[in-house]
Amino acid sequence: MDVRTGGGRVAVDLQERPSLPFTESYAEGAGIIIEAIPSFGYVFTGWEGHISSKENPEYIVMDCNKQVTAGFAVDWRLIGTIIGSFILLVLFTAVLFTRCNAPETVSKEPSEKVVP
Repeated sequence: MDVRTGGGRVAVDLQERPSLPFTESYAEGAGIIIEAIPSFGYVFTGWEGHISSKENPEYIVMDCNKQVTAGFAVDWRLIGTIIGSFILLVLFTAVLFTRCNAPETVSKEPSEKVVP
């Protein structure tokens, strides 16, 4: 079996493989579990090659030589959340700065008239 990836890591039988592509020989009929582990800012999109699935983890029966690629994509929701939070922080800081540096207005209350 040959496993490749980009944007994350892969664990085979619950053991993370530090370097990819990962090549291993298994007995015919052996069952293995592969799991895609996305890096920060990525999401798992599915398996390609001899497996066409979005299941994660995935169970494979080794009945022939297999090449599998774990697909990952940028998680734009996370990036949008980070950018949105940054914009809100800048706006909040601008409003706070404006309020702290605004000239004070003094309101005069009308003087009371004294009736003799």
